[in-house]
Amino acid sequence: MKSILNKILIFLIPILLHQGCKTAVKTDNLKPRTGGNIVKIEKSSGQYKLFINGRKTCIKGAGTGIAFGAKGQNYLRMARELGANAVRTWGIDQGTKKYLDEANRLGLYVSAGIWLHPVKKKVYSYITDHKYRNKVKKEALDYVRKFKDHPAIAFWNVGNEVFFFTRNERERIAFAKFLKELIIEIKKIDKNHPVIYTSSFTHGLKYIVKYVPEVDIFGINLYGGISTSLFMCEHLKFNGKKLNKPIMITEVGQMGQWDRPKYKNGISIELPDHITAVIIKNRVKESMQYTKSVFGIFVFHLGETSQESLTWWNINYGKYKRAAYWEVYKIFKGIKNKIHYPLISSFDISKKDGLRPGEWMKVKTGILYKGDGVLSYEYFFSTSQENILKYYVNKRIEARVKGSGSNVLVQVPKKSGKYRFYVAVKNNSGSAAVRNIGIQVK
Repeated sequence: MKSILNKILIFLIPILLHQGCKTAVKTDNLKPRTGGNIVKIEKSSGQYKLFINGRKTCIKGAGTGIAFGAKGQNYLRMARELGANAVRTWGIDQGTKKYLDEANRLGLYVSAGIWLHPVKKKVYSYITDHKYRNKVKKEALDYVRKFKDHPAIAFWNVGNEVFFFTRNERERIAFAKFLKELIIEIKKIDKNHPVIYTSSFTHGLKYIVKYVPEVDIFGINLYGGISTSLFMCEHLKFNGKKLNKPIMITEVGQMGQWDRPKYKNGISIELPDHITAVIIKNRVKESMQYTKSVFGIFVFHLGETSQESLTWWNINYGKYKRAAYWEVYKIFKGIKNKIHYPLISSFDISKKDGLRPGEWMKVKTGILYKGDGVLSYEYFFSTSQENILKYYVNKRIEARVKGSGSNVLVQVPKKSGKYRFYVAVKNNSGSAAVRNIGIQVK
């Protein structure tokens, strides 16, 4: 009897799941718009629906913090090529007029981030620091006034993981009340764009339910535990109240460094591209199909963020597209054909620890699959800082290399410290694979 029920459930679950993201706006049809967007949320038969300018929409997005890269890369165009219909920023320093204009030129909607600092080690306070509160409120409201009628704007994303990174409970409650005040003021200025607050997993859920019912959409950053987190958003009660809000998965990506083992030198081990691609592919699929309350997702990350490493979060390497990019591309575009891209099977160096400043080490790279085109190899280092809440954290350090191809000698940095050492294998059709190893020089 149990096996029969399981078979029935396997048949019924895909029918019962919300399929809104499968009927999203086709990105090939997106065109520049004139005038501001009118974004509405409707609920019928227990299901939330998102309408942009009267058209039912589900967001297939990419977190893209900058429009143009250090070498002129156009990351918004790469988002459009990915099959995205929207991009997300985190702060008003990112969502500039130049950014918004380029997004609109490409027919992309923008979830415009307004950064609010968490309280850490008595830096900032939502209880006593009235100067900061007034300053950030003025900046946020000025930003909304300036761009509320811009044709790229679809949402205001006010705050990102503040409850998680604020450890003091009194400060959390004070922040929740400040967030409520700020959202009320934003809505007085702009009634056409929903306001999102983004939580790290469900850490902010209790505070939003209890103190900030003015939030239109509950944003949630997920790097695992997707089904559990979304179930909790729908069913958990606080003082007898549930969230009763639509959800946007504002970040979805691979494993964070908090879930990874470390080398003996304490540097977190970054997964190879082909494993990362499978993880992201499965999480994107799960996110898009799980619940009737989800409006869409933003894949993390497209661009140049250097948190954890220069390559940990990015689904690209500069202008080159990595395995995870292509797997998301297939999902967003509805393509089942195999896409050929290079993959690295092994990356070995003569030693990871006990390296002397300026020492030369032997390097050997194995290739699992070449993809299309001729391969070229690039070797470099970076600083190695982790778990720091900044967009740019680590810096690239150029390497001296003897030889070429997959077997070379590389000189380690001349200054003591912990570093990541990278190989990037690129082909001439625009794809790349990247691996790195954590080393210590002393």
